[in-house]
Amino acid sequence: MTSACGQRETLRIASDFCLNDREVKYSVAAEPGQDDPGNQFDTDETVKDLIEHNAVWRRLCGKE
Repeated sequence: MTSACGQRETLRIASDFCLNDREVKYSVAAEPGQDDPGNQFDTDETVKDLIEHNAVWRRLCGKE
């Protein structure tokens, strides 16, 4: 078969990533240096990483 016949558009299906992953919630302190005795707030680096992860998840999995 030659390529002149044209190609059908590939159907979009949920990948394993979309089926097994999810948007991750995070907790930010109300102000810098806030006391966190119960260790309930995520670090700035963790929040940054989770924001990036969630953006990729929404883009790949069609979640808006």
